[in-house]
Amino acid sequence: MSRRARCWRPGTGQHLISRFVDRQFRILDEADRAAYLHFYGEAQSRWDWRPLAYVLMNSHVHHAALAGKKPLDRVFRSVHTRYAGHCRVRYGTVGPVFASRPKNYEKRRSQLRELVAYIHLNPVDAGVCSAPAESSWSSHLCFLRLAPSPSWLDVEFVLDLLGFEDTQAGRRRFDEFVRTADLTEFRRTHLGSRQIHDDLGGDLVRAQFEYELSTAQWQLLISMAALEVGIVPADVVSSRSHTAAGARRIVGTVARQLGQSYTDIARRLGRRVSSVHRLLNRPPRDPDVLREQCRSVLARITNPR
Repeated sequence: MSRRARCWRPGTGQHLISRFVDRQFRILDEADRAAYLHFYGEAQSRWDWRPLAYVLMNSHVHHAALAGKKPLDRVFRSVHTRYAGHCRVRYGTVGPVFASRPKNYEKRRSQLRELVAYIHLNPVDAGVCSAPAESSWSSHLCFLRLAPSPSWLDVEFVLDLLGFEDTQAGRRRFDEFVRTADLTEFRRTHLGSRQIHDDLGGDLVRAQFEYELSTAQWQLLISMAALEVGIVPADVVSSRSHTAAGARRIVGTVARQLGQSYTDIARRLGRRVSSVHRLLNRPPRDPDVLREQCRSVLARITNPR
């Protein structure tokens, strides 16, 4: 079956997301990030898109850009191929490194502020740092003039596009906007439920849990989820109520972040694998509530007292 043709409109904002196979960690340190940015920079002559921001997480990469007329794949086919070669040489990997070509989501010009803030807040959402200026994983430090910016990233142009001056005061306002941005509507309308799995801190947590959870850990996870919604642990498995389903969603979302398979989750919850898959990928009524519930449970599981 042939791939569906890409659709984009020149001049529009685009959110580009590339993921590694099975959400594996393929960007492990600053050397990996430097290599990826080098390949991305050398590929810029192949297209007419204008980069706006980026973040290089362990398991995936985000870019913001203004779309041009040339095909999106013209750049990323080159970048992905060269970075896969980097991984083979440095880590001895075999087979594909990227899960697929990047996904692209069109954003209005009025949404570019929120898009850049979302991208720069990824390390914070993953628990890597407490503020975007504390991480070198994104382009945020470039915009603050605290780190050199790549030659292909025109910081002055992007700040002006977003409504900020490239002055000390303007950069301070930009930093404050990113740190305090209310992204509730942005996440709800753009990202949906699947992105919650990435926002919960999977890059940090999965580094600590790459094995099957013990029975005691599963029991703790179920108990913490039950506590979040106000039911007894037994009801998480046995009850058909909406509240119990909410608890199962918490269990499943956190378990996925801890590296557990859909099959393992279904077995522990007494459900079919297909039912668990539908539950975890259905848009939640309130993404922010689910995110906070999962973060609370995740904190208790990964930092038991």
